[in-house]
Amino acid sequence: MERPTSSEIPSATNSNPLTEALVPYIPLSAMPQALHHEPLSNVDWKSSAPEMREPLLSLQDQHFFPTGYAVEIASSIQNAIRASFDRRNPLAPAEQKRINQLALASAVHQSQSLPALSNPASGGIIAAETGLGKTTIVRRALEVIAPQQFVIHGRSEACGWSTLTQILYLRVDFPTNGTRGALIERILGGVDSLIGTDYAGKRLRLRNIDASLFLVTKVLTMHRVGMLFLDELQWDNFGRSPLSWEFVRLFLSLLNVGIPVILSGHPRAFEGLSQEAQVMRRFSDIGYFSLSRAKTGEESWWKRVLVPGIMRFNLCDEILDQEEILDAAHPRSAGVPGIFVKLYMEAQRIALRRGGTAATLTADDFRRACESPRTVQLVKMARWLVGTASPEAGYSDLSRDSPAAEHTEHVTPAPRSPIADPTSAASTVEKLRRAEKRDRRVSAAREARNRELLKTLRPDDLRVAARSLDILAGLDKHQPDLSLDDPDSKSSKR
Repeated sequence: MERPTSSEIPSATNSNPLTEALVPYIPLSAMPQALHHEPLSNVDWKSSAPEMREPLLSLQDQHFFPTGYAVEIASSIQNAIRASFDRRNPLAPAEQKRINQLALASAVHQSQSLPALSNPASGGIIAAETGLGKTTIVRRALEVIAPQQFVIHGRSEACGWSTLTQILYLRVDFPTNGTRGALIERILGGVDSLIGTDYAGKRLRLRNIDASLFLVTKVLTMHRVGMLFLDELQWDNFGRSPLSWEFVRLFLSLLNVGIPVILSGHPRAFEGLSQEAQVMRRFSDIGYFSLSRAKTGEESWWKRVLVPGIMRFNLCDEILDQEEILDAAHPRSAGVPGIFVKLYMEAQRIALRRGGTAATLTADDFRRACESPRTVQLVKMARWLVGTASPEAGYSDLSRDSPAAEHTEHVTPAPRSPIADPTSAASTVEKLRRAEKRDRRVSAAREARNRELLKTLRPDDLRVAARSLDILAGLDKHQPDLSLDDPDSKSSKR
C-alpha cells in the first residue's frame, strides 16, 4: 500500500515546516511493512564460509519483525509527534509570540505571565520487565517516523527565525542515581552531542537546580523537540525516589509547553504515578502500554508472529528440525523475547563454528546453546520464571507468575529461628519513622527557603525559575487563550 502524501493528511493547517521533516504519514495498515526490517536481505552472506559469517550475527540488533503491540505503539508515537507539531506550527502568529515569551521568561517575565505559554502535548508510558522489547520497539518506531533525528531550517521570515535546528526526537536513559542534576546533564548533554551546542556548559553557570530545570524546558522548546523518550526508569531510581514528584513536575511542564514525553521502564517504577489521577490522565493520551511475556507457547503473537519473525534472521544454509526448535522456544526462554533471541543467535554461532562448506542448524544446536556462558544465566532466569527452579534463587525485578510460583508466594514463611532477634521489627519501624521525620524537616526547610526567596526576588533573578516550573507543571489547570496583544498595552488582559 502506498503511503499518502502530506497534502492528503488531515491537519489543522495546510503548511507546517516542522512536520515536513517527518516521513509522509503512515496509516495503521501500512505500519507493519514500514517497521519490518531484515538487514541480511542486503548482505551476500552465502558467498562466505560458515566460520566467516559469525561477525554478521551482530546485525541481529537491526532485525525487526513487528508484532501487533509494536505496531500500536509506533502508530501512537507517530500521532503524538504530528499532533504536537500541528499545535506548534511556527507559521501561526500565536506560536511565534509564545516562543518569544518563553525565550525571555526567566529574565524579564514574571511567573504570572507563564500560563500564556501553554500548548499541551501528550504523554505515554511503556511498562515492561527486562527482555520484552520496549526499547527496541520505540527505537525502531522513531527511526521509521523520523529517519533524520534533527534538521536545520534556513532563514524564514514567515516563521520568524534566521535559522532553526529542529530536533525530531531525543532519547535519554534515566540516570541510575535518580538525581535531578544527573537527568539535567543527560538531557542537555544529549542535545549538545546531537547538534553541537554547549547547553551543558551554560547550565554550570546557573545558580540552582530549579534554574537548570527551567533551562531544560526552554532548550527543548526552542529546538521544537518532537518527543522526549526517557528510558530505563526503575523502582530504585524513580519509583521509590524521594524526588519522584520533582521529576513528575518537570515532565508535566514539558507536556504543557508542547513536548510529548514517553516514560519507559519497569512496571514498579510507575506504581506511585498510577495513584495520581491527574498524572495518569496526562500520560494516558499516547497510551499506557504494559508488555508481558508469553505465558504459554500457544499464544498467537508468540508462536505465529514473534518466534518465526526472529528466526528469519538466519545465517545457516539449512535448518533441520525447525518445528522442534519452535516447540522448544517457550520452555527454554519462558516466553521472553530477549532470551529467545540470545538462545537462537547462540545456536547459530554453534552451527557456524562447525565449519565446512555449508552450515546446518539443528535442534541439538539449540539445546547446546542453553549451556553457553553467554546464555547460561538467561536460561536460569527462564527456569525460575516458569517455576522449574527454586523460588529462593529468584530475581527482585521479575514477576514469577507460574502456578508453582503462585503457590509459593502465598505460603507464610516459617520463622527462621526461635532465637531470632526479637527487636529487629521494632528497629526497622523506628528507622522508617526517623527517615520520615527527616524528610519532613528537609521539605519544610526547603519550603521556608523558597518563601524567603520569593519575598526578595527581582524580576530578572534566575531563581524565579523555581516558581516558573511549578506554574508550568500546573498549566493544565489554568490555560487561558494566548493573547496576541502587545503585553505592554494597557488594553492587554492580565
